[in-house]
Amino acid sequence: MNFVNYESLLFANLADQKTALLSAEKPIFLNAVNICNVSSVNIRINLQLVRLLASPVIENFLVHNVLVQPNESINLISLGRLEVFLKDGDNLLCFSNGYTELFDCTVCYTTLNEL
Repeated sequence: MNFVNYESLLFANLADQKTALLSAEKPIFLNAVNICNVSSVNIRINLQLVRLLASPVIENFLVHNVLVQPNESINLISLGRLEVFLKDGDNLLCFSNGYTELFDCTVCYTTLNEL
């Protein structure tokens, strides 16, 4: 029996619209959120955690306005030396500060199948 699954999700040409990268339905450890600036200008990236099943709903930034230079790739999780655990009902959102600030994103995570 597999107690964990290693997963990844790919996103292309994201910008200033808040995009749900991951919606947790079971416990998840976030391993990496890799960002690549595909625009020709410096961009600012935001990574936000939203806990929907809390009352009231809780929103907090894991990373706020991180500068990413053209053609540069960074791992937002290692950059902030973060340990991120998502539980049922949590959403991970990512967005830039402008519609011309385009970036690609890869999310790597571990799903816990049994506790």
